Amino acid sequence: MKLSVDAVLLSQCLRAAARVVPATPTLPVLGNVLLKAENGTLQCIATNLDLSIITQCPAHIDTPGAITVPAKTISSYVSLTTDKEEIQLEVKKGTSLQMKTKGSKIDIKGIAADEYPRVDTTVEGSTHQCSASAFQQAVQQVAFCANERSARPLLSGVYMRATTEQMTWAATDSYRLAEKRLPLEQSSAEASCIVPVRTLYEAVKSLSGASTITLTISENQLSLQLGDTTLVSRLINGQFPDYQRIIPHDHSNALTISREEIDHAVRQGGLFAGVVNQQLFIDIDSSGKTTIATDSTESGQSEATCQGTLQGPGTRVSVNKGYLTDSLNSLTGLDTLVLHLGDSSEMKAITITPKGDDSLLQLIMPLKA
Repeated sequence: MKLSVDAVLLSQCLRAAARVVPATPTLPVLGNVLLKAENGTLQCIATNLDLSIITQCPAHIDTPGAITVPAKTISSYVSLTTDKEEIQLEVKKGTSLQMKTKGSKIDIKGIAADEYPRVDTTVEGSTHQCSASAFQQAVQQVAFCANERSARPLLSGVYMRATTEQMTWAATDSYRLAEKRLPLEQSSAEASCIVPVRTLYEAVKSLSGASTITLTISENQLSLQLGDTTLVSRLINGQFPDYQRIIPHDHSNALTISREEIDHAVRQGGLFAGVVNQQLFIDIDSSGKTTIATDSTESGQSEATCQGTLQGPGTRVSVNKGYLTDSLNSLTGLDTLVLHLGDSSEMKAITITPKGDDSLLQLIMPLKA
């Protein structure tokens, strides 16, 4: 393998690929990045066996070929080059990669490319295309409800169900839930899958100016195409919980309120919530006056009020402050929310929706008062 490539483009590719390289790889080769040169393109490929990232940039290739080298070493060297500098790469003595610029040279001991795990750079299945902005918003508003460390693998992923017109996302950790419907620009067939939440977070980091995202769903894998970057992820096997049956539709109270105002009140009124089980009390009177407070503790007691518009008699509920804060943070950018709450005597789930927008629903299970 022998080629020359722009240092800035190579650095961008390496940074993207290196994010999935394990900090403590189970096999030495998994600490490497695979460089593959052919057809005027240099591919940088990395995998942790669950998620793979494939990036590419144009290169002047004299001799095609492939090699794997330690991701940390090559990234460090390339990051020290200057803008618009060209780097020459050449494999010497079988598994040694020599890299040169005008003022520097490095020889990196690598591992043969055929020892690297096979990474499917193309996935065959149903394809679904949406805007990058819709994808990013869905990740923000849904993914936080998944529990990456759950003992139940199904709850560590995001459920996706695609029709020919839209894709529905859902995630739950059994204490909270989020469901989002986003329009599709193209869709080849109906399909569904459960995607590890980490895959979606990595996809957002890899957007890099892409205007659209193409998702390809096969039986065991999901491919996400974002411009010059492709992510290939394993899927989680199993049947996602029937979450629709836990969504209540007959609340006795509906509070319409500014997201910014209730968020500020939760931060003020919940200052001491962490002392005892993150418990936060929400009292709403018939005028829509909303009081958010914690119990009196050895450290102190806090309370804050905000004003909304209520349809209903009023209520008092208790929620986990962390869950409510996560939900409000995920809704940044929205002006007005509608909180649907049950009667004070009920243990009915609280639902949150943007005013005038039925494409998103978030749910929080209440605590016993």
